[in-house]
Formats: sequence, structure tokens, C-alpha cells
Amino acid sequence: MSYQHVTKAFEQLYASKNVQILWSLWLFEMMFVLTVFCKQMISANDRTAVEELYGQFKTFETQLNNPTKSDAIKRKPIYLTEIEFKEILLKMKTFGIISVSIEGQIAFVQLHVYIDEIKSAYEENEEYEMYFKEYV
Repeated sequence: MSYQHVTKAFEQLYASKNVQILWSLWLFEMMFVLTVFCKQMISANDRTAVEELYGQFKTFETQLNNPTKSDAIKRKPIYLTEIEFKEILLKMKTFGIISVSIEGQIAFVQLHVYIDEIKSAYEENEEYEMYFKEYV
């Protein structure tokens, strides 16, 4: 494999639809994608219940609003409601980043983004570097 093949592969990765979508997301939308990714990595399952995701999301939110870390970004703490969380879920479904399936009374989420796409999209994102890089 030559150097040109590797360069071409990276160019294709940066041009992919998923990387472009991930790159354009707001902080809490990025947090949602990373929450789904981390939850699926921990459980070694390809899908996760929405209720479990919301709990993990709130854990990330608490870390993000930790005064010792938020001093570096110089902003006020922000908290999301469950309704706003579900709006983000629907937005990610519309983008094709996740799919949602319902079995009985439980809604499951499956992520359609690879780790390389996440790293490519967020490699220069300050908040990703501070809070989430250790998880991915």
C-alpha cells in the first residue's frame, strides 16, 4: 500500500456525509452522539435503550458543567430537559446518524457512525478534547 492510497482514504473519510454532519453539530448534539457511542462500546451491544442513554447523557452533562472544567471554556452551565434530549434524538434520526426501533414499550437506538468518523470530525474541537476524548 502506497502513501497515496492512505492519503486518498483520509480524503474520502473527511468528505463522507457522516463526518460532515458530525462536524456541524452543536455541543449537546455532539454529546448525544458520543453518549450513544460510549454506551454501545461499554455494553458491547449494537443498540441501546433510550432511557439508558438519557441517564448516561446526564452524567456527561454533569461533567461538562463541572466548575473546574468549565472555567477553561468560560461559559455558564447548561442543562437539557428530557424533551430537548428527545428532540436531538429525532434530529439525529433524520440525519441518518442513528436508527430507532421499538420493541414492546422500549425504544432502542442504534448508531451508524464509526469511531474513525467521530475522531475525524472532532479532532480540533476544543470541547471534545477537554471532555470526551478520553472516552473515544
